Amino acid sequence: MASSPTTALRLITGALVALQVLDPAEVPNASQGQQGLRSLNDLIGQWSLQGLTIPYISRTVQALTANKGSVSNPYTVGSGGNIDIERPTDLAGIGLILNASSPTVEVPKTLLDATQWQNIFVKDLTAAQFTAAFYNPTVASNLGTLYLWPVPDNAVNSMALYIAESLGEFTALAASYYLPNGYGSALKFQLALEIADDYGRPITPNLERMAARSFANIKRQNITLTDMANDFAYIGTNLPAYDINTGNL
Repeated sequence: MASSPTTALRLITGALVALQVLDPAEVPNASQGQQGLRSLNDLIGQWSLQGLTIPYISRTVQALTANKGSVSNPYTVGSGGNIDIERPTDLAGIGLILNASSPTVEVPKTLLDATQWQNIFVKDLTAAQFTAAFYNPTVASNLGTLYLWPVPDNAVNSMALYIAESLGEFTALAASYYLPNGYGSALKFQLALEIADDYGRPITPNLERMAARSFANIKRQNITLTDMANDFAYIGTNLPAYDINTGNL
């Protein structure tokens, strides 16, 4: 079923009706609308830090620049940066695109965490191709920082960034936005929980139940199953092993 556009005003109205601040036939006044908009965007900001609220992964291709990606000359990621997109909180993956091949080939590369990056002794080592990358979601000038290792010494290839995209903020009460299925209900009820104290309203068991159920539904939808990396846990034990291919022990 296709989703329909919604507005911040509609979500705020629904939250206030759920709290019995408004009658279903009423609309928020100007003060309620602006306060609700701030609370709604604060809520969306909180959701951006929770992996299971991320609705989709986007792919951005960026041409490489020779000798860029080092500690002293990293790629900046964000609006107005070297990679001109919304600054991501995290990357879901990165790939090296070999432009000289026909057809072009994309090779997945390793995303390092902070400890792995720290353990690289020579961070400005150069080579023809990078094998790993480290993304630091810095906030100076609202730009993240991307380091490549080794640092490519040529501009032959490109890289593909896979970005976990969170919901964008609502810029105005009446502006229309498309939301993934189920997100409107979850936002409405979660917003009601957020602003209940502002209006001195109790959180009823039914409201709490509706908020929990709608939030759980979108998180359940966003769970990604992954293959088991290896069967090393069974090596050297006498426990029977289950074969996922045959269904036998």
